[in-house]
Amino acid sequence: MVAALYLKTGQRAAYEHFCDVLLKSFAQTTNIFIADQVAKACLFVPRAELDLHAVARLADLAASNGTADKIAMPFFQDCKAISEYRQGHYSEAVEWAKKPLEIPGNYVHGHVYAVLAMAYWQLGDRQEAQAMLAKGEILAPPVMPASIADDPSNAWLAWLFARIQLDEATALVRGVKSADATAN
Repeated sequence: MVAALYLKTGQRAAYEHFCDVLLKSFAQTTNIFIADQVAKACLFVPRAELDLHAVARLADLAASNGTADKIAMPFFQDCKAISEYRQGHYSEAVEWAKKPLEIPGNYVHGHVYAVLAMAYWQLGDRQEAQAMLAKGEILAPPVMPASIADDPSNAWLAWLFARIQLDEATALVRGVKSADATAN
């Protein structure tokens, strides 16, 4: 959550430092929930200096060892999808991002639609990229709707995570920057 808030408030240097500390502290964890959260935080945006191998190991750990947790598994699959995308494995990113969509109404859908949009774009399927971006925008529009802001559960956090990836997907697919993060 902290990593996402740093990014959404335009504090890129603080985000990068935070992720470096997270990865240094938890790179060897065997806890699937910690692995998922650290990997996801470090993968929000592309970073040339990020140790993708270490982060991919965390995403792999959660996706391979978390299969018994049916509630958390879509989130682990989402993390694995963005990990594959950051590594340039676009077909694998699509494969992993589609899995959480099999569970209707899951909070992770907005985020996986963003990953799908970017991966399809990189694979040259412009039409599918546009379609996935449009689906993501419906779930996580640029300005947080009151229905999400007023939800006492984790809807706002799902919106935040999705919005970060959708901003990147929008820049890639449409060639334009999304609304200013501070306006959200």
